[in-house]
Amino acid sequence: MRRNEYNITDQKEIDQFLNDQAFGVLSLIDLKGLPYSVPMNYFYVNRKIILHGALEGKKYDLIENNNNVHFVIFKEYSFIPFSFCGEKSFCSNSQFYKSVMIKGKADIISKIREKLILFQQIKNIVGKKHRDTHAHTSHLGLEAVNRTVVIVINADKVSAKFKFGQNLKTEIQKLIKENLKKRGMPIDLETIEMMNWYCRD
Repeated sequence: MRRNEYNITDQKEIDQFLNDQAFGVLSLIDLKGLPYSVPMNYFYVNRKIILHGALEGKKYDLIENNNNVHFVIFKEYSFIPFSFCGEKSFCSNSQFYKSVMIKGKADIISKIREKLILFQQIKNIVGKKHRDTHAHTSHLGLEAVNRTVVIVINADKVSAKFKFGQNLKTEIQKLIKENLKKRGMPIDLETIEMMNWYCRD
């Protein structure tokens, strides 16, 4: 059954999540019409997914043959055992998470000027995210640019789901938060913050 409670449509929330993450799974169609997926580091620039890698690879051949792609970014939060919901509840084991699915078209950027502009944007992002002042000023030579393939995914459709027990009764949400606090793992405390935000009345 589809759970509409988990759907996120606020573009700012989606943008923030995509800016915070660094890895996703790129799914393509191979030459036999079968799915082919590969995990990749990415950057989020002007609401586009930017990928880069070495000059050779199966994914580039597949994109040139069929540039329809699917890119999934996700983050696991706490695992919720059924016991966290209380003895009188019929909850099953559950996993809380955030995920964004992007359906679109991938373009391989070949023009040097376009690649340089994208790399400069990536350097600026790295500098801000990791407080690396050198990243803003370091020079990227043409040789390095020529050794790198850049892929840009333009989104046709974006869907996001953030699951934090929004469908549960308030008393069960409270029990889960109490049990997460007792378990006390760092991700549990982060999950409590997410529940407080997404399970508001």
